[in-house]
Amino acid sequence: MAHPYHQNQYSHFSVPLIGRLLGMRGNAVLNETLAEYILKNTKNFHSIIEIGAGPGALSRLLITRFQHYIILDKSAFALDVSRRLSPDIKPIYADIFDFYTREKFDAVLSVDLAEHFQERELHRLINKHIEIARDDGSVFICVRAYNPHDDGPVAMPLSAPQESSWNPRCEFKIAAWLKGHSIPFQRKYFDTIPVERKRDRAVRTVNILLYHFFKINLERFYPNDKGRMAMFFIDKSQLNSSYYFDQNYY
Repeated sequence: MAHPYHQNQYSHFSVPLIGRLLGMRGNAVLNETLAEYILKNTKNFHSIIEIGAGPGALSRLLITRFQHYIILDKSAFALDVSRRLSPDIKPIYADIFDFYTREKFDAVLSVDLAEHFQERELHRLINKHIEIARDDGSVFICVRAYNPHDDGPVAMPLSAPQESSWNPRCEFKIAAWLKGHSIPFQRKYFDTIPVERKRDRAVRTVNILLYHFFKINLERFYPNDKGRMAMFFIDKSQLNSSYYFDQNYY
């Protein structure tokens, strides 16, 4: 039996018919709460780069707040989809590990990407997030939260290496690496209403309506120490400057 907080095939629970009739895409409440958290923890709004093209729902919520919204992906198809959904984004066709730029960004973001990398590549990916952020920039790495029951196959993002597999312990790997390099961070869980039982799915439907019309989120009545997604937030201005000269950070 799948764990109530984690489902591989969750999309039809995330936005039931009532949500689609309201014009919602993807996990509507999750996307809006993620956007609120990102905006709350970003100091400047000149530029943001999203590593790995998503379905576009989150970027459409953020794009109006930033002067420049860049999406980087090594899949031309994924970038084309994102561009059609959000015409104002700037697409960059590149592998993140081969991406070098003098420009630094106020916010660096990835969602549902890091858990598809093996451990060494995961460490490189985290470091790359931090590297391309401005000195006072914000880094956001959102991954599927750990669940011992949810170790089956999941859809692979096109920006992830195709030979990789999903790492269900990714959130622990990220936390351990950040702690090991004395990098302060915050971890917050999102999408906390379960999806398995009928009554929980009914609550999710009611929550969509309440959030859409009144910005009331019933997730506040559920434990905040678990959820389907775990967000890591790093304020780069809090990093020890010696980190940048450590050639052994991988």
